[in-house]
Amino acid sequence: MVLIFVNKRLDFNTVISYISGMMPESFCESKPEYILCAAIHYDDGLNHIHQPKNISSGFVVAGRRHHNCIRTFAILKNHFTGELPVTEQCLCKMNLGKLQSIQGFITSKDRFLNRAESYDVAVASGQIKPNDDENKAIFSEELW
Repeated sequence: MVLIFVNKRLDFNTVISYISGMMPESFCESKPEYILCAAIHYDDGLNHIHQPKNISSGFVVAGRRHHNCIRTFAILKNHFTGELPVTEQCLCKMNLGKLQSIQGFITSKDRFLNRAESYDVAVASGQIKPNDDENKAIFSEELW
């Protein structure tokens, strides 16, 4: 099967949704869930399109590590509010107002999970070894 998208700019989620819709459900369900990347869920109370399937309000910023997500959010926030330049001091003083944020990860099943929930997925998929710590939260440095 060959997919051709001519003269269209499609975002990643649109392409994945299209491809997933063409695959048998059993194919998508048979692969074990694993951690894809670091992410931060910023809950602004609004419903945004193209978010992980378990996010009903707010938006998720994904990146290689959590500091990449924070930096991306800061750049976008400053771009739209005119608060330039983006500096480390700016990141530390960034006013999120009523915006709540949770650090976590995006999974291969299009879910956002907090650090503790991600631990179970990472262990089950073999990405990390179980630890004896009481705190079962993971960090991206443990994964890649």
